[in-house]
Amino acid sequence: MTIIILQSALTVNSMDLPSKLSGLSIPTLSPPSKRLVSHQLVLSRDGRPLYTLPAIVDPSTGAAVAESLLIAKYLDRTYQDKPSILPQSTQALQVAFLDILPTHPHPILQFTLQKITQNILSPESEVYCRMVWAAMPNVLPPGVHLDDAFPMESRAKEWEKLEKLFAEIERWIGNETFTTGATASFADFALAGLLQCFKKAWTEGSEEWERVICFQGGRWKKFLEDLQQYE
Repeated sequence: MTIIILQSALTVNSMDLPSKLSGLSIPTLSPPSKRLVSHQLVLSRDGRPLYTLPAIVDPSTGAAVAESLLIAKYLDRTYQDKPSILPQSTQALQVAFLDILPTHPHPILQFTLQKITQNILSPESEVYCRMVWAAMPNVLPPGVHLDDAFPMESRAKEWEKLEKLFAEIERWIGNETFTTGATASFADFALAGLLQCFKKAWTEGSEEWERVICFQGGRWKKFLEDLQQYE
């Protein structure tokens, strides 16, 4: 399960809405996603429609919505009797916070891609993702195999970058429990999705996972514990 799908799952759970989570294999994503989502999301480089997850179908309204931020806005607008996860008063702050999260190629690639293929992806999805990543120069240098892409000797500096990133995230949150105060919001679910992706990739108890949750004096272990009520 990817960062943004975990984020949207927590979003739905936080509103206490009945839901059913369905998983799809990455290579078979387009046909089911096309059935779920009634509008074209974006175009791929060759001009073909590109369908992505997360996506939801609301049986109460018949609406189909994709993209995590749009899902959050839809749920807030449709279920106004539920706690708002993206209130207008904090929306700009939350979107700005999301910009600093490493949801794009970043130091995390050094530590997660190989583990994701080993511990998260199905064999079918692993073959597909290796092929896609090999065609993305911002992920893998041309001609470099995934298993050779991130030499051990470069990882010390990347760990420093990763810890600095989490230090910046901590500065945003300050002394609050969550990004906007005592109640979790959309930005917190995005951060939780990132941390849970690390946990699933490295596995609980691994040296890497223990190192991350000990950043900033164990702040992120406590953060996940505080979010357990939404899982």
